[in-house]
Amino acid sequence: MQGCFPCPVLFTKVVVLIKPIQVSRIQNCSFINDYVIENTFSVGSGCQYKLGSPGTDQLTIHVASGIGVMLAITISGGVSGGAVNPVVSLAFCLTNRTPWSMYPVHVIGQMIGAFIASGVIFSVYEDAINSYDGGVRAVLGANGTAGMFASFPQTYLTTQSGFLDQVVGAGVLILSVHAILDKYNMDPPRGLKPLLVGLCVIAIGGSLGLNCGYPINPARDLGPRLFLLAAGWGNEVFSFKDYNWFWVPIAGPITGSLVGTLAYYLFIGWHWSDGQRGEEHTLGEDTNPNEMKHFNNSANSSPAKGGDSKHQKGVSNLGFHSTDASCVT
Repeated sequence: MQGCFPCPVLFTKVVVLIKPIQVSRIQNCSFINDYVIENTFSVGSGCQYKLGSPGTDQLTIHVASGIGVMLAITISGGVSGGAVNPVVSLAFCLTNRTPWSMYPVHVIGQMIGAFIASGVIFSVYEDAINSYDGGVRAVLGANGTAGMFASFPQTYLTTQSGFLDQVVGAGVLILSVHAILDKYNMDPPRGLKPLLVGLCVIAIGGSLGLNCGYPINPARDLGPRLFLLAAGWGNEVFSFKDYNWFWVPIAGPITGSLVGTLAYYLFIGWHWSDGQRGEEHTLGEDTNPNEMKHFNNSANSSPAKGGDSKHQKGVSNLGFHSTDASCVT
């Protein structure tokens, strides 16, 4: 009987051969995070708004994006810590929630997920896009469709104002994330944290989305922008405003992450007592000390609750495979 079914055996051999070069679980989760946000919710809702009936409410974009963030954190919070955005990953590194060595792993996974998701959603809506623009891809103008995938500003918006817009939007997001994760602040239940972050995204979209669509996520903008370049929209997706715009949704949110982190700790986080300060958490981590063990400073720490034999040496049940356990408190 076994000779009649070679596929399972062959599949097992292929998996064994590929396993040594597989990306980490964290990178896989970062890929899934941005894939979920981009494909099903963020870009998809943007396409539906642009290509649908004139009565489609822009609120659908905000709600879909917020729910997408909430579900992405729920899906991967227990492995990657729920970092669904390079600026959130940066904030986690700045506060020792995540080792710096994992930052490029997160960002690469997020970028790949955003790029592939853009291709998937383009395939879903290709007929509708062709009906809208007659098959002639345009970035701007009456038949422009690039704005469904990446951020382009209103005609009145200067580059400086757009940069400020992104700093403020990302700063509010990061400040809120720090507050949600701070166990010495209100400390909401673990299952409520993804919902609160999603509601924050909806609020940002509803209040700061007019100027340029509140990308507040470098992977969310650059990944689809690269797809647009490859899919026939041309170099204008980067050369727009003499190359003086495409960097704004990247540098602005990164700056906002620094500002939001500094603001929270300067005005709130550093004011806890010395005995309280120092326990940092991620969106996927339970802050109840009776239910969650944290890293200690030994590479031979015991596995956290719910872990297995893979979580014996500098590895928590969040999936951070780090030999330098001192990077994380």
